[in-house]
Amino acid sequence: MAGREAGVYITFPALLVLFDDKNDHGYYKWIKRPVEDGQLAYSASGNGEEELNDQSLDRIVTEVKEWYSKKQVE
Repeated sequence: MAGREAGVYITFPALLVLFDDKNDHGYYKWIKRPVEDGQLAYSASGNGEEELNDQSLDRIVTEVKEWYSKKQVE
């Protein structure tokens, strides 16, 4: 289990967070993103980073909390 294929086996929401050491800007990319049906969508592509800020952090926390809430009901 090496490389990008390792992400397939993650069973919980996961994202990669990166920071630019020149300007302290943060970026993130979902590895396993929660989707509406309570499942996780695996993203193997190497692009799609988004800026990490207060709004995106709120959105991430909301998505993960909703996913866990759906999993508790099942």
